Amino acid sequence: LMLASFARVAMYWYVIRRPSLVFDTPTVRGRRLGLGLAAAPLVIYALAMALAGFAPTLSIFLYLGLPLMYFVLITLLRKHPETRDEADEYS
Repeated sequence: LMLASFARVAMYWYVIRRPSLVFDTPTVRGRRLGLGLAAAPLVIYALAMALAGFAPTLSIFLYLGLPLMYFVLITLLRKHPETRDEADEYS
């Protein structure tokens, strides 16, 4: 899963740097939001691995709860008027 998340970040980085590959050029804020959403699983997985020796139950909950966290984050971003448009692009 970490490899898939890393591939997602790499693909996002590649596409966002080439405006001819996207329909609408995203704003700077949209780029940061997209990169954050793509990179967040890497941070959570690394945290889960770091905690595995000390708190295995918490590590498993982080690992298995990541998809739920993603949808909660998108829902929260949709509620704020200033991030609603960007959040709709990533859902």
